[in-house]
Amino acid sequence: MAPALHLKELLTYDRAAPMLFTGGEFLFWFSLVYLGFLALRERRGSRILYLTLASWFFYYKCSGAFLLALLFTSGADFLIAQCIHKTESERGRRLLLSLSILLSGGILVYFKYTNFFMGSIARMLTGRFDPLDIVLPAGISFYTFESVSYVVDVYRRRVAPTRHFFEYACYLAYFPHILAGPILRAGDLLE
Repeated sequence: MAPALHLKELLTYDRAAPMLFTGGEFLFWFSLVYLGFLALRERRGSRILYLTLASWFFYYKCSGAFLLALLFTSGADFLIAQCIHKTESERGRRLLLSLSILLSGGILVYFKYTNFFMGSIARMLTGRFDPLDIVLPAGISFYTFESVSYVVDVYRRRVAPTRHFFEYACYLAYFPHILAGPILRAGDLLE
């Protein structure tokens, strides 16, 4: 196999063979990430950017285009938390919190429960239902609940929102826990 083809295979998502914690590809990738992390240990900002990009790559190798849902949740809730922090009126803060829950929760509900709800309604009306081909993104529950808990903590003024997007994105996408948890509070990891 030509080196360029092998490199392309290493860098692209393969639905038939996603990267798993138990595979040799992950061990090789983790070794590279760890060496890079050690090289950046004295440079906090660079280390956070590096870990975020590595975590996004890992998620892409596990879930492919579903990385877009993670990126959307990260961006939307980061901005909403900033707005909540700056908003004076309690009504405005509640509306922003509701928007965050609707956006993040809506994505989760779509992927996890669309077939259940549509199937229930179809069986009541017609008695039959052909499920939609909806694949559940890896770790979606973990990062959704972490994102919502962060926005709720900002709303309750338990934590100040981070001013740096990549700090927040790393908190959500951090590869050691995105697929299997546990769900971490922002105050525990953002420090």
